[in-house]
Amino acid sequence: MKSISKFLLAGAVAVAVIAISAAPSEAAKKKAKAAAVDRF
Repeated sequence: MKSISKFLLAGAVAVAVIAISAAPSEAAKKKAKAAAVDRF
């Protein structure tokens, strides 16, 4: 049972890390699009 909980915890941490690393890049893409729209 402990090994399963460790596996789930590791999976949750991995998902959180991926979400945190993906969030800033998504915000940067939106800012870049908004800046490009403002220029034209």
